[in-house]
Amino acid sequence: MPSTGFQNFAILVGAFIGLFTAGPLSDWVSARSTRRNNGIREPEMRLPAMIPYIIIMYIGNIVVAVGYEKHWPWEAIVMIGFTFAGIQVAALPAIVSTYAVDSYKPVAGSLFVSITVNKNVWGYGFSKFITPWTEEKGFVDPIMTNASLVLLWCLFGGLFWWKGKTFRRWTRDSKVHRM
Repeated sequence: MPSTGFQNFAILVGAFIGLFTAGPLSDWVSARSTRRNNGIREPEMRLPAMIPYIIIMYIGNIVVAVGYEKHWPWEAIVMIGFTFAGIQVAALPAIVSTYAVDSYKPVAGSLFVSITVNKNVWGYGFSKFITPWTEEKGFVDPIMTNASLVLLWCLFGGLFWWKGKTFRRWTRDSKVHRM
């Protein structure tokens, strides 16, 4: 087993992969959709780029949860599970926050404050309860519950892809758009 600190390099490598691929993929998906929409770009057009990262997120969580539970070799857990965790932690927020800013540019600062607070509350909550929960139930239940909750929130990307323009239309007279 490698030193604990060195295991974090897998997350770092994954984060770099996520950062360097999410932007170009999201831009490509959006540009392709814009061409198909007669040159009219909509913020929702980048949301389908979330799909591969959602799949990566779920696979990574399965590898970590089952790997810990079944005592898989550390290489599988670290090199696949942790790397996939790094990829999704960088890619999904980048795509979603770009969508949010595209939808509501005047309040971009407030959006990022809200995103940061939400992310930190989630991370704190997970870190606060993961140890006692894993001691009581094992690794699969807490890790896959967290993964499933993240999946649930990510599935809202599909709702926003489908109805986002309608949602933005509902707020078109809001002062948010006139700031």
